[in-house]
Amino acid sequence: GVSVEDMRMDIAGFIHAQGSFNFEKGPQQLVTLGSGLPKGLAATAAGEGIHDIFGTLLEAGTGAQLSENLGTITGWDVAVSYFGASDINVFVGYGSPDFDQDKWSETSGLFGFAFEGVDFAYANMQTTLPAVLKAPFLGALDSFYAAKLNAESAAFVGGGEILNVEAKNLELRLNDNDTNWFAGTPLQMGRAVIDWAASFPADDEAGTAAGLGIKTGAYLKSEDEDTSGYTLEDGDLGYYTDSLGQRVNAQGFLLDDLGERIDQLITLDFGSKLFGLSVEDMRMDIAGFIHAQGSFNFEKGPQQLVTLGTGLPQGLASTAAGEAVHDIFGTLLEAGTGAQLSENLGTITDWAVAVSYFGASDVDVFVGYGSPDFDADKWSETSGLFGFAFEGVDFAYANMQTTLPAVLKAPFLGALDGFYAAKLNAQSAAFVGG
Repeated sequence: GVSVEDMRMDIAGFIHAQGSFNFEKGPQQLVTLGSGLPKGLAATAAGEGIHDIFGTLLEAGTGAQLSENLGTITGWDVAVSYFGASDINVFVGYGSPDFDQDKWSETSGLFGFAFEGVDFAYANMQTTLPAVLKAPFLGALDSFYAAKLNAESAAFVGGGEILNVEAKNLELRLNDNDTNWFAGTPLQMGRAVIDWAASFPADDEAGTAAGLGIKTGAYLKSEDEDTSGYTLEDGDLGYYTDSLGQRVNAQGFLLDDLGERIDQLITLDFGSKLFGLSVEDMRMDIAGFIHAQGSFNFEKGPQQLVTLGTGLPQGLASTAAGEAVHDIFGTLLEAGTGAQLSENLGTITDWAVAVSYFGASDVDVFVGYGSPDFDADKWSETSGLFGFAFEGVDFAYANMQTTLPAVLKAPFLGALDGFYAAKLNAQSAAFVGG
């Protein structure tokens, strides 16, 4: 492993970063995976076949075990590499930033993306099994990765009126794997991922939370920054006590029972497949014509078992045609997917889907000519505006796609493939300047 408390990097004159860094290529681990197989499949004949075949291959060839519900694989052998960084400033683009300035992102001549106060952790896990033993899984269990990023601010700088983006308190969450089960075939299904909390359980005695703690190259400091007020505990060892009763050194770094500085960690604790990005406060100006400010969140989340309203005609169940529909499609659903069609044909329960959603809160939007001051109480009344103004917008959108392979969803001719819903509330909307 390599750890650097303060480092500046400049790569190809395009990527610039400064802060604390840590890289470590760690030992082998036995981890728990979320399999990514469709929920509900275990109750079907296909699911039983998958468990019998792959469960046997896993246990006999690797020592790992597939759960009865097909949801988890335990005891999968991987080698871990991880990278962490703390309080780093990053610029990607043209120009050379002066990170030692208070407002370095405003340096003239910069054009690109600027990130300030970034804490970042990334882990990659590769299976340690030889090719002959991992071959039956067609790459679906070869490698996994996860990342967590927090940034105090992010901005696109140098764009003038063409593009301006300023964001505060940005969070990125990622837990994924590049290869689907049976990728490129009619049997293609979801992706297995690491269940970090299950793989690295909490240790109450050590005071560690569930998940993998990634070192960042930085160390924890006392919230009491007045070092002159520290009480000397042991002059020979350089131990002091701060106003909060914590052991520190003369520079204010927290010390453990052995007198060592305590690593600042970022914990990867995801339990399922995830891609999420949230921004607490963001302002966008596009081409001097579209302006927006507010909070935003996007997430591509885990699998869910949902209940569907079928959309079939009410009353059909009491007819001969309805009985035939129930016999044919009810059997196909239960045998092939584990879902169930109700006797009245009105609902389908336990349909497996993967969820993606986007939300926005308290967003102000202006589309037109002029530059609104969203921080003003009545910004839509700003002189010089001409266009459409929307205030206090809350918006939610969700998209659900079935996780079943093509061969199992084919009998339904696309009717159960994808679903979506949205809700929008706006405190006010107006055409201004007319």
